[in-house]
Amino acid sequence: MKAESGGKFVVESNAKGTRGQANKKLLWLFVLLTVCLSIAWASIAVGASAHPLAVSVADLKKNLNSSDIIIVDVRKADAYKEGHVPGAINVDVNTLQSKSNAILKPVSKVEEILGSNGIDGSKELVFYGEGREIAYLAFWMLDYLGAPNVRVLDGGIEAWKDDGGKLSTEEKKLPATMFKANPDPSRYATMQQVQASLNDPNVQIVDVRTPDEYSGEDIRSLRGGHIPGAINIPYESNFQGESTLLKPLDELDKLYASKLDKNKTIIVHCQTGTRSANTYYILRELGYKVRNYDASWIQWGSNLSLPVQNETFYNFAKLNKSLKDLGEFAAGGAAPGKAGKATTAAQENAKASGGSGAGPYIVALIALVVAIAALVRKTSS
Repeated sequence: MKAESGGKFVVESNAKGTRGQANKKLLWLFVLLTVCLSIAWASIAVGASAHPLAVSVADLKKNLNSSDIIIVDVRKADAYKEGHVPGAINVDVNTLQSKSNAILKPVSKVEEILGSNGIDGSKELVFYGEGREIAYLAFWMLDYLGAPNVRVLDGGIEAWKDDGGKLSTEEKKLPATMFKANPDPSRYATMQQVQASLNDPNVQIVDVRTPDEYSGEDIRSLRGGHIPGAINIPYESNFQGESTLLKPLDELDKLYASKLDKNKTIIVHCQTGTRSANTYYILRELGYKVRNYDASWIQWGSNLSLPVQNETFYNFAKLNKSLKDLGEFAAGGAAPGKAGKATTAAQENAKASGGSGAGPYIVALIALVVAIAALVRKTSS
């Protein structure tokens, strides 16, 4: 009996040991599965919040009917009427800035505009536009004005359409409310502040314009060039290829960390403070202390009392010669050669026919108008 009972005990012990090992394996399998699921969940979460101040198309689709969100289409009214995100209201961002110099209107005026459109600053505001700029301009404006929860639809209306998002032509209006601004001066830079920071080792200036604008080759103000000491990081660097989608935040972190110091105040600018609003947005996400120079190069480049590196001016002598050449060509001459002369049979015939000679002046005038129009268009961009 003892042997049997002992044998039985051994068998039972072996069975328990086998079950114990199996239970351990199951436990380890459960732990491994939990870790894998946690990693997968974390990856999804990180992906969904890669830009903490952005909203993905997928997330916006899930929250279209949320009463806690106000979706704002910041494009012009005509574009909004042609098709917009369902439930979005329309507030053209251009109405928030002055026409003459493209700077933010007085705070009291902006409060009036936002309030009349039903913008409740206590709710989550999701801005979207078309292209790479205007939604971020609206973001900076509301961020500066103290709205606590402002976000941007990553990729804008283009990403919405590409992902099969439905469009609505039904205009939505919200009842008027009171928008009370609480401006944060640390997010806004004036010309005087930029000038005072030129010799401040605790400030870095970032010029987000194109390399040609920065170098002075592309002149869009009275002068070309750049603010002394400014670092050129074109705002196009923030996007994936030619799209309107932002690059991953970790990639942008590496870009800016290689050139900027998080312990310093960063002042960003472009031509009119529009492109730089996008870089402002990125630096805000990355934790930099950043200001947007609203008046930007259109103001700095036109003030001859302010210092400029790589200073250039329009070559009006070259422009005059080009107009003269165009006039001669319009009179029947060939395109001028190296000597700048155009004498052809057609030109002689024109003289012989008793032409009045008004043609060259008319063409020159047209060319001058075209040149001025081109300058105005570049200045406003």
